[in-house]
Amino acid sequence: MGYSHYWERPAVLGTEEEFEEFAKDCRKVFVFCENELGIKLANDDTTIGSAPNADKNEVSFNGSDEQPLGIWTTYEEVVVPWPTPAASILDADEPVAGNWGLGGTLVTKRIAPCDNLATVARGSYEPVCIERCIAGDALQLDESIEKGLFFRSCKTAYRPYDLTVTAVLIALKHHFPVCEISSDGEEKDWLDGRILCNNVLGYGLNTEIDY
Repeated sequence: MGYSHYWERPAVLGTEEEFEEFAKDCRKVFVFCENELGIKLANDDTTIGSAPNADKNEVSFNGSDEQPLGIWTTYEEVVVPWPTPAASILDADEPVAGNWGLGGTLVTKRIAPCDNLATVARGSYEPVCIERCIAGDALQLDESIEKGLFFRSCKTAYRPYDLTVTAVLIALKHHFPVCEISSDGEEKDWLDGRILCNNVLGYGLNTEIDY
C-alpha cells in the first residue's frame, strides 16, 4: 500500500549503445534535479554520500536521506502519504493537508519528512532499478506473458525524488516504446516530469502514461 509507479519492459532493453543513450538522458535529469531543483539523490542503497547510477548496463537511484532542509521538507508527521487533487511542484504553505483512509496523510506537494531538530530529511523510499538485461527469475504478470514483458514498480511515497522517477520513466518510454508505464498518480502528478523532460531533453509532453 502506498503511492507507486509501475512499468513493464522486455528482458533486454536495446543494445549497449541504445541503453547508453537512455542513460545519458537520465544523467541530465539527475543533474537538473539536484542542481536546479535541490532534490538530493543517492544510489539504490541510499549510501551516505552516494550518487545515482546511469551507465550502459543500468540506471539505478533513490532519494537521499541527506535531503537538505527547505521547500522539499517538513517536520510534520507524514504516514502513507497520498497527493491531494491539487498537489504540485509549487511551494505550499502547508504541505500536510490532513488525513486520508487508514491513518494516511494527504500532502499538497512532494515532501520529505524529518525528525524534530534534525538537520536533514529522509528523502528515500523504494529504489528505481532499470537494468538493460534482467535476470531470468524476474516477475512476469499473467497479462504480460503474451507480450513478453516483465513487471517492475517503485513506491515513492510522493517524496521529492518522485519527480525524478517520473522523468526517468518518461525517458524510458521515449527510448524504448515497447515499455508500458502506469501509475497511481494522475496527469497532474506527471505534468512536472513532462515539463522537466521537455525542457532538459526536448521530449516528454505527449508520452503515453496509463493512470
